[in-house]
Amino acid sequence: TTLPLGPLESGSTFRFADIDGHLSYLSQINPDSTNLYVSGYPTLNFGRFLDSYFAGVAIADSQLFVLSSRIYSTVDDYYFSLWVEENGQPVLLRDFKSVAGYKAFSSGPQYLLNTMKDKVFFGAGLTTDNAELWISDGTTGGTYEFRDLNPNGSSNPNNFIRYNEQFCLFTANDGTEVAWWATDGTWDGTFKVAALATVKDYFVPLIENAYLNGNRLFFSMNDGIIGQEPWVMVLEDSLVVSTIAPLLQANDFAIWPNPAHSYVNLTLESEAGKPAWIELLDNSGQLVYKQKHEIPNAGPLTIRLTQQSKGNHFFKITTENGKIWTKKLIIAE
Repeated sequence: TTLPLGPLESGSTFRFADIDGHLSYLSQINPDSTNLYVSGYPTLNFGRFLDSYFAGVAIADSQLFVLSSRIYSTVDDYYFSLWVEENGQPVLLRDFKSVAGYKAFSSGPQYLLNTMKDKVFFGAGLTTDNAELWISDGTTGGTYEFRDLNPNGSSNPNNFIRYNEQFCLFTANDGTEVAWWATDGTWDGTFKVAALATVKDYFVPLIENAYLNGNRLFFSMNDGIIGQEPWVMVLEDSLVVSTIAPLLQANDFAIWPNPAHSYVNLTLESEAGKPAWIELLDNSGQLVYKQKHEIPNAGPLTIRLTQQSKGNHFFKITTENGKIWTKKLIIAE
């Protein structure tokens, strides 16, 4: 069925998106007139835009939020602004000097706002070198920074992915390393899930195009060694990482025999000749073995298990550049 959307101005720019089941699009005839249309809500007019994009549009608790792109101020420098719709008008909640991911306003208008129960959260900052985690319930007093990830500079939180009803995943630089993080919209509920690569003065890993398929998170990353390539992170219960590695190496790790008795062999072809930490954890997460080994160039590495407990265990390999492989190991009587 084809239905008219309404009057569309000739010569304007259109970008369409699905916002929580609501069709949305924006149109711009000139820099002083940009309209946002979201089905079920009044048309909102914004002016003074320097480009034709919104940084984010979201609906939380039936309230329409808009994170605008750059708006020119005659008093100060460029701003990014958070608005909420009230009585058919955009009402300004807060101006920001920076917004995470602002260089990539090329996807749909839902891009940078994320819903968290009856609120929205996003990466933003009050200075140009500060982009932390902010949350808003649609009021001025309820719009605040809830977590500072890198007090010494911009953490640039980005790549927000809904993991479940409680948590969202995102990437951030805490000044030491770039990592996947999780948040439930609170300070205590924001924590690091897995490190990706150490931050060097001359290199900050570039993470792009992340999406979740079941418990597998796929993304593109440049770790400073190979260049940009596809990676996968496999998550188990309670956001425990079982694998984080380049996609082509994700299945390199092999162990045998399994069940094991007094020893276990392992191979990891992609890391042959390199040092790695070998860990064995029991079913409760208790560390029962940890030792640094060099992965052999030929043949397996043999680990003796004579002093280990019986039952289900997890065998874990962690390389110096942050790659992780984990497999379940049964130690029999």
